[in-house]
Amino acid sequence: MRIGTKYMNTDILKAMQTIVDGHVKYYQSDFGYDIETLKEAAVKAERADRIFVWLCRECGTWLLREKDVFIQGTHENNTFCFYAEQKYKDILCYVVEAKSLDRDTVMGNLYSLDYSGHYKHVQTAAVQAGNIVLHYERGQRTIQPSEHFNALPDSKLGKFVSFEFQPKSQEQLEMVLMNEKRSRERFKEEYQILGYELYEFPESPKENGKYYAKTPCLNRLNVL
Repeated sequence: MRIGTKYMNTDILKAMQTIVDGHVKYYQSDFGYDIETLKEAAVKAERADRIFVWLCRECGTWLLREKDVFIQGTHENNTFCFYAEQKYKDILCYVVEAKSLDRDTVMGNLYSLDYSGHYKHVQTAAVQAGNIVLHYERGQRTIQPSEHFNALPDSKLGKFVSFEFQPKSQEQLEMVLMNEKRSRERFKEEYQILGYELYEFPESPKENGKYYAKTPCLNRLNVL
């Protein structure tokens, strides 16, 4: 899949598996976690919860929620930037949009990005972090981004479930994400080659001054 191209309304897990098979040499099991995350995301109501930045490395993968990549200081932002800052050369970068789930098939869109260029863009466009929301089984509480927290149960709210960074300006983050969407819409559509047929080369390809030969028949899927 070429940088600056996209697959639209396609089986994204199948497309991603092809990329993993061709690029990831170690820890391919990372992709199993990505699959489960995308299946869960595909049925969520909020569009922002269904869009991810996917890093594919020779030593595994990372699936990072896009809106958190664009908030400074989050785990997702730090992870996305780490490999560029350490000058890794083997990183493939994609944006993945999960749109629907049908049994084990996740339909959606896949966009191929230039990792180095997107890293520089994230450095410029990422917004400041605001509060951190800690989610528990019986409610939530909000802390300042500088406060320390852990995954221990809360005496009143019960078991710790998850945490979420909030941007200092929600409006600014929404504008950034809207601009990302508009930028991706300009990507060219890529095609998936599903298979081809092989033919024997004719013994006498020339006859009466004309050249005869059978070529492979490519079955291309237009994923508009």
